[in-house]
Amino acid sequence: MRFALTVFVLAAVAAATKPPPECAVCPKTLPPGVSEIAWTRVAADEDAGTMFCGYRGKERGNPKTLETFCSYYNNGTLIKNPGSLKACPKTVKVEKCKKQ
Repeated sequence: MRFALTVFVLAAVAAATKPPPECAVCPKTLPPGVSEIAWTRVAADEDAGTMFCGYRGKERGNPKTLETFCSYYNNGTLIKNPGSLKACPKTVKVEKCKKQ
């Protein structure tokens, strides 16, 4: 019994001293890519160590709304994905994760 209590106390101390997890931070906007599109963030979702950042944009002279996304590992580096544009920054800042 004493051993189990000691293990429990040590586990609780280790959990309390563990630094809070960090998450990638989605930029509010993206720079124009190949064409001049004003991208605005419309979604951000952290899941299983990655951050999904969804964007909507309007291209000059095109009435249709365009959508794209960027995904990042929680260390702030871009996840290579053929569906994301060159406008996605290769790295973003990280900060303490916010509870969803």
